[in-house]
Amino acid sequence: MMDLILRNTSTSGVRVRDCDRYPMSARHETVTTEYGDVRVKVYEGYGIVKRKPEFEDVKRLAEENGVPISTIRDCIRL
Repeated sequence: MMDLILRNTSTSGVRVRDCDRYPMSARHETVTTEYGDVRVKVYEGYGIVKRKPEFEDVKRLAEENGVPISTIRDCIRL
């Protein structure tokens, strides 16, 4: 690819960078609230744990129960 770029364009050089990624492992948990169950994504790695509720579950429960999304989110103990 480098050869093609240098031969066929007016550029005098091509910048190349290596990039690493450090992913956290992911899994799902289910949290039961008074409004119903919500799937929660759990990310772990490097001494860090992050939890994020699935928005579609939160939205669905809010619509089904006639409450704001924030009410559902507040019921999830993260």
